[in-house]
Amino acid sequence: MRVKGFGAMGYPFQNAHVNLANCLVNLQTWPSTGTVVPNETPSYPTYDASCAANRYVLQSTGASSSVFSANTDYILMPGQTAPVQNIQNISFELGIYLSTVSNSQYLLGKGHWFLVTEATNALALLRYDANTTSWIKWQTPNGSFTAANFYDIQFTQALGVFGTAPVIMINGISQTLTPTNYQSATTYESDAGNDFIIGNAWGGATAAMSITVYFARLYNAILSNATLLNNWYADRWRFGQVF
Repeated sequence: MRVKGFGAMGYPFQNAHVNLANCLVNLQTWPSTGTVVPNETPSYPTYDASCAANRYVLQSTGASSSVFSANTDYILMPGQTAPVQNIQNISFELGIYLSTVSNSQYLLGKGHWFLVTEATNALALLRYDANTTSWIKWQTPNGSFTAANFYDIQFTQALGVFGTAPVIMINGISQTLTPTNYQSATTYESDAGNDFIIGNAWGGATAAMSITVYFARLYNAILSNATLLNNWYADRWRFGQVF
């Protein structure tokens, strides 16, 4: 009897490639000189981003990355014009190494919505009402976002109906979300006229987030959980993780 080796077993996703259908911005090659981060989505080649200079690190895996630690370290992704503003069916993927974390740090933001850290080592998607004083939030479980770990953060949300819960996946696992509606938010604030900001999302906030960024992708569609899982497996090599 011929015994197959491990390479012939055909593990699921072992040859996965990132699904870029409906992707508007794809950032994964970080600049070793200058500040321009090229958008690698063929349909939108001019939507380049910018980042802080002299933050380039080539990882042992061969993946490039950008390391942020100061208030002035962040990435600006285009978001002030169609089709990257007020997206009604949105998906976002962000690959990072989280060095340190404290409460109320902004990992990703645009206008008046944010991915924000919670005091219980959790992550939350926060969207303000059109009055900019009330908000609705969905939070991952306590301990799901702790320092000294790699994270592939993926979220999707359909915004056509107010209050529709997002899907948040962390490292391929769909998170149970706890909702909070503060002061009875009833609408979403427009994000028009604002860029996406990654890492210290206020772009000058006093609480800088210390992270290494590997990739960021924006889609104008709701990616299925199967597609998100496929992309997670396709990106694991960047973190040095094997199957």
